[in-house]
Amino acid sequence: MNEWLRELNGRVGNTSEAILVRELDLAFTEIPDPPQPVSDMHDLLRFCRFDAIVPWLRQERDVLARAEAFARRVGANKVATILADALAGTPQPAVSFSVNLPDGVSMPIDVPTLEVTRFDGKDWGGTDLALSFSIEPFEKAVLREALALAEKIDLQPPLEVRQRQQADARVGERMSAGKGAAELFTELVSARHPTMLAGSWEQYENRVTQGCRPVALEHRPFAGASPQDLARVEKRYGPVVKELLDLYAAHDGADLFCHEGEPAFCMVPMAHWQELLDEAIGWAETVTWQFERDEIPSYLYSAIAFGYIPLDSEKWLFITEGEHAGKIMLSDTDLIEAQPRFASLGEFVATLLADTPRILNCGGYVRYLIDDENCFPVAYRPEGAEGE
Repeated sequence: MNEWLRELNGRVGNTSEAILVRELDLAFTEIPDPPQPVSDMHDLLRFCRFDAIVPWLRQERDVLARAEAFARRVGANKVATILADALAGTPQPAVSFSVNLPDGVSMPIDVPTLEVTRFDGKDWGGTDLALSFSIEPFEKAVLREALALAEKIDLQPPLEVRQRQQADARVGERMSAGKGAAELFTELVSARHPTMLAGSWEQYENRVTQGCRPVALEHRPFAGASPQDLARVEKRYGPVVKELLDLYAAHDGADLFCHEGEPAFCMVPMAHWQELLDEAIGWAETVTWQFERDEIPSYLYSAIAFGYIPLDSEKWLFITEGEHAGKIMLSDTDLIEAQPRFASLGEFVATLLADTPRILNCGGYVRYLIDDENCFPVAYRPEGAEGE
C-alpha cells in the first residue's frame, strides 16, 4: 500500500466521508482505460457526490440501477427504495417548509419548483432531499469497498493531492528555516512587488499558472501593538498566545494582498478581536447551531478571532484552550468537523507565504475582474511575476 492510501485509510472516521470520497473519485478518474470492476466502483463514487437525481435519470440510468443493487447488498435500504422509485418514474413527495413565528403560529413557506429538479413533467426535488438525508450508510459502504479495491490496484494519488503534497513541502521548508510567525509575517509584508497570478477556478484547482494574468498587490501592515495591550492579553490567556503576541508586537494587524485598495485578507488589530469573535459566535448560535446550541464547541467562546476574508461570514480563530489550544481554525467549517486547519500560527503564516491561494480561496470570495471575467488567486509571487 502506498503512503497516500495509508494516510487515506488513517483518516477514515476522523474526516468527513464526502471529503474522502471526493479524493478517491479524483484518483479513479485519472486511471487510463480502467477494467470493468474499477469503472463500476468509480460510478458509485461519482454517484455519492450527486447534486440532483435528474441528470442521472436523463443520462445514466444504468449507474442508478447499479447503485440500487449495491444499496440493497450493503443494507442501505432507504437509498435502495428511493432509487427503485426513481427508476420506476416515481419521485418522493415534494419538499415543504414552515417557520415558527414569535406568536407561536407556524407559517408554511412556498418553495418554488426549480428547472434543475424537473424531468419528465415531474418535480424531483423531494427525491434529492430524501437521498441527502439517507445517503450516509450508502456512502460509508462505497468508501469501504473503494478503499479495498484501491489497495488491490495500488491506486495512485490524484493530481490535486500531489500538488497539495508539494505545497505542504514548500510550507514545511518555510517552517524548517527556524523562523517564527512574527518573522515570517514581517517577510510577508516586506515583499517589494507582490503579485498574484489569477485565472479560472479550474486553473486554481489544478495549479496551472500558464495563461494566468498578473495582478499587482500591496500589503498594508500596521504599527506594533502597545506594551500595555500586549501585557493585558498575556495576562488573560497565558503562555498559549506567545506566538500571536510576538507577531502583534511587530504589527497590530494588516490589510493583506490588497488590489486597487481592497484587501483579500484582513488581520485585525487587537482592539477588534472581540468584535470579530462576537460575529463568529452570533453566526454559530443563530445559523449553524441555532437548534443545537449546546453542541457549539466551548473553545469558540475563548478563541481569538484575528482575521477574515472580506464578504465571508467565517472568521479565522486562534484557539486558546482545550485540545486544540495554539492551533488555527476557520469558524463554522473547522468547528463542525472539530479539525484544526493549521497546527500553529507559524504554519498559518508560512502558508500565506508559500501557498497563499489555499487560504485566500476559502469560500471563493477573493476575485479579480479581468476583461469582464472573474479570476481567482492561482499562485502568489512576492517579488513580482510575468504572466506564465
